[in-house]
Amino acid sequence: MNKGFTLSEVLITLGIIGIVSAITIPAIISNMQDKQNIVHWRKMYSVINQAFLQTIEEGYSPCISDTYDRTCTSLIESAPKNLNIEFINNMLDKFNILQTCDTGNCYNGKIVWAPDYYHRYKTLAGGQISSYNLSSYRVRLTTGELIMFGGSHGRHWISVDVDGFGNGKDTLGKDVFVMKVHDKYLKPMGAEGTFNKKKNGEICECSKNKGAVNENYIGGAGGNGEIASGACCSAYYLLNDK
Repeated sequence: MNKGFTLSEVLITLGIIGIVSAITIPAIISNMQDKQNIVHWRKMYSVINQAFLQTIEEGYSPCISDTYDRTCTSLIESAPKNLNIEFINNMLDKFNILQTCDTGNCYNGKIVWAPDYYHRYKTLAGGQISSYNLSSYRVRLTTGELIMFGGSHGRHWISVDVDGFGNGKDTLGKDVFVMKVHDKYLKPMGAEGTFNKKKNGEICECSKNKGAVNENYIGGAGGNGEIASGACCSAYYLLNDK
């Protein structure tokens, strides 16, 4: 006599499969998206860095000089310095731009495509970081990426949201990555010379358990504070095959 499964046994088995799938599939998809974002970040860093260096070769200075004729000096300098809008505009000539925004909301019809002055991105630890220091000037590329330029108290940064604002996790170290601007080169956050070691230790770690959960600035005002959690993933993913 052939034995089979009863209807109740089949339903229970399908129910278990459904529960397991509901638990594991979102995590698998999220992990795949994270890996895709890392690959995307590596590509964008190369493209942005190339445009940055080319603009310097054309004779433009990335930062405005202060009263002591200092421009993009170290992160822990006390005097505030801002990015040079002339440099930014010439650098952006190398990109295919869909939309540009300086301050306030950036709208595409009724859809906000970039954070407003006070919108908060998320840190890797699940907290918040104020976007106004990341995005005083921003552009959306025809390929969907959001490039942001920030200066003032948190100093001079170029950041990129690789999947565009509102389309992903909007989180430092997940789909938002940061670069520190110097006079002659661009460095990913977490690389040597981009953070205050006295406040953050010798190594800037890519971990949700390291760095400030909530932070107004990427690396504290003038680089003297604790780094926002996730910011240092920018360098980590460029230097490690993860």
